[in-house]
Amino acid sequence: MTDCLIVFSTAEGQTERIAHRIEERWRAQGYTVEVRPIEASEAPRWSELTAVVVGGSIHVGHHSPALTEWVRQHREALNEHPRSAFFSVSLSAASHEEKGRQAARRLLEEFLAETGWRPTISTTIAGAVRWKRYGFFKRWIMRRIVQKEDPEADVRHDLEYTDWDAVDELADEVLSNGKKQSPAR
Repeated sequence: MTDCLIVFSTAEGQTERIAHRIEERWRAQGYTVEVRPIEASEAPRWSELTAVVVGGSIHVGHHSPALTEWVRQHREALNEHPRSAFFSVSLSAASHEEKGRQAARRLLEEFLAETGWRPTISTTIAGAVRWKRYGFFKRWIMRRIVQKEDPEADVRHDLEYTDWDAVDELADEVLSNGKKQSPAR
C-alpha cells in the first residue's frame, strides 16, 4: 500500500529531481512513496493516501498541457484531500528581483485558477539550467536570460538554482499540515 503519491511533469528533469528529493525525505520517515510522471499516472486510490504532491515546470509561460489535464481530471479528489500540495518549478522563482518572483507566483496562481484545484499548500521552486538538453535556439535564449538575471553565472556549465532546504521544508509541511503525522499502516 502506498502512503504518499508524487506526480510530476518535467521538461529537462529538474522537477523530477525535486519529486525524488521529497520521496527520499518521506521514505526516511517511514512512509511508502510512489513517484510517477504525469504521462504514466493512472487514477490513484485517493482514500488510501496520506499525502499527494503534484509538481510541474513552467516553460514559455505555461505548465504542460498534460499536467493541466491531469489536475482537471482529478480536481474533485485533489480538492477533498486534506494533504495536497502543488509545486511549480521555474527560473523566475530564483530571480534576484521581486518582480521576477512575483511572475512565478502569478503563473502558479493562474494554473490553479485554470484547473480549479485548491491545494492545501502551493509554492514556487527555482529550477535549473541544463545547457546540454537544449537545442541551439533555446540555449541562446536561456543564455541571454541567465546573463541578465545572474551576470556572475558561469554559462559554460549547468546551473542549479533549486533551494533544497526549501524542498525539504515543503515535504515536511505537507505531512505535518499543522500536526505530526506518523506513517499510515
